[in-house]
Amino acid sequence: MKRISEIKKLGVFTSGGDAPGMNAAIRAVVRSGIYYQKEVYGIMRGYEGMIDADIVKLGARSVGNIVQRGGTILKTARSKEFRTKEGRVKAFENLKKNGIDGLVAIGGDGTFIGLHYFSSEFDIPTICLPGTIDNDIAGTDYTIGFDTATNTAVQAIDRIRDTALSHNRLFFIEVMGRNSGYIALNSGIAGGAGAIILPEEELSFDDLYSLTLERLDALQLYQAVSTKFPEISFNIYSRERWYVEQEDEWVKQEAAITKMDPESISMEDFLNEHFPVHKILCMGNPDDIQK
Repeated sequence: MKRISEIKKLGVFTSGGDAPGMNAAIRAVVRSGIYYQKEVYGIMRGYEGMIDADIVKLGARSVGNIVQRGGTILKTARSKEFRTKEGRVKAFENLKKNGIDGLVAIGGDGTFIGLHYFSSEFDIPTICLPGTIDNDIAGTDYTIGFDTATNTAVQAIDRIRDTALSHNRLFFIEVMGRNSGYIALNSGIAGGAGAIILPEEELSFDDLYSLTLERLDALQLYQAVSTKFPEISFNIYSRERWYVEQEDEWVKQEAAITKMDPESISMEDFLNEHFPVHKILCMGNPDDIQK
């Protein structure tokens, strides 16, 4: 393996899914390489461009005015041919023709795996920069693109919530991340989600459905009853779990509830009038509720 000081020509490429910040990483590689008196070449379309010899020389001006742009100026692709030994041999021959004796890859786990095989087979120095919104690369707190992806998701969640609150609806929001739940976890916490489903956790749809109904009903019923009947709010919130069975849907009547006079109505009349209740199931001591 060559020492860094012995490397004369660097090849830089992006592979796999594009991620915000890739262009900034490309710019840093190119201008740092030039500073240390290396020639830097851009390999277009990742491993596919390496096999097709789609390689261009880059200068300091080649990467000007790109840090604010999304995607990647070097383009990106996934290559089936590079998965084969013959494809990797062809890619190495093209690197040798251009005198490239060092590689910098920007990508995710697939890019890292490909470069691991390539480097071990042909003994070429390589550096991998973790560029993926999934944040699923070990050895780094945040991958290139993860922060932007999470903030983009939070902004979308904030806007969706406006509509959800306007229509009293529950929205299920799916974010990217494949088998990694980092975007879902971070954007869910920042966006105030009622529940977060992660690939790393086992949560069935039925579990989510039950959790959603339970939390919505318990919260709304507690808020309503504790406002009008403060003397029993402790029992409802802390010691009982209420489920209201209805024929159609779970209806929340906060607007009507706030207009009621708590002195002029009993708890039984309150529930019957403002919740289309067919049956109230109480987990706990029913005598506490009656009191």
